[in-house]
Amino acid sequence: MLTVYTYLSPNENSSETDDRLTPHKSAVNSRKRSSPNGSLSEYEQRAEVIFRIDPHGKFLRFNKDNHVVSHLMVNFSRAMAVYENRPDTFREFVQPHQTLTLTGTEKDILTLSRPRQKVLDFIEELALSVRYVPDWGWIYEEGMDWQEQEEMVDLYVSRVEWLFHQRDRLNIGNVEFIPLAKGLHRAHYELAADTYDQLGVDRIAVYVGQTRSLNKIIRRVEQAIEVFDPSGVLVIGRQAPNEVADLPQRVDGVAGLRNWKSACNLTADGYSSEALITWYNKVKNALQGGQAHRQIGLDFATAGRVSTDG
Repeated sequence: MLTVYTYLSPNENSSETDDRLTPHKSAVNSRKRSSPNGSLSEYEQRAEVIFRIDPHGKFLRFNKDNHVVSHLMVNFSRAMAVYENRPDTFREFVQPHQTLTLTGTEKDILTLSRPRQKVLDFIEELALSVRYVPDWGWIYEEGMDWQEQEEMVDLYVSRVEWLFHQRDRLNIGNVEFIPLAKGLHRAHYELAADTYDQLGVDRIAVYVGQTRSLNKIIRRVEQAIEVFDPSGVLVIGRQAPNEVADLPQRVDGVAGLRNWKSACNLTADGYSSEALITWYNKVKNALQGGQAHRQIGLDFATAGRVSTDG
């Protein structure tokens, strides 16, 4: 049965809109984790359930006054098109309690043809606090040899480095970059490690939409954690609660479209708010405390060979 665009009202006494619907929230929202060198470190767990959305039609109606949704993700080219054609609609689309993440995880032809300065110009013009997950190029084309893959990773890292430096030079203060762990395995990630460290990258993203095997996804994320040792990892392309529960504990955000849309049966006529809340709580719980206790880095010393995990 569909609920035709009924929404929950925010709890006026709560400032944590993202945690409002979690009935058994832990009193301490941080946990000890295993780092690649085997030592323990503490950091705050974000536990972000991010809704990938196309800002038009039923998605706009779904998001209007919807306080279940605290985090939105929109493809860069789609965001730019909507903003240029209907700027007022786009500004109204992002509500005050929501964060907006723009992502370049879209068709290669779009990312390759996009001037890097255009990215910063658009973000600055938005005048909204946004996160941006840059993407450029590919390394998974059949028949690519190691040298070609290395060149593509290097080009991506150079683009990320330019974005960081240009943002700081122009004093563009409304954007946070979350670079990708670009590649398929540890050897690719190691090509970016020094640059990311110099840039002060503290959170990385891993795009897994084209990897079917959950075990391969887990290995890719584990290897990225071993190489970059970030405070958190944003996984894009997986949101099923049972799969989120199996991801490494350093994963502090998951973004997707199909899973939440299917869970609440979103159509042009409406959606089930009860089903949305149930799904949201399951994913939130998996991020906060239900994840498997995976020991990151225990087999690092024996991982001398390179494996392709994509």
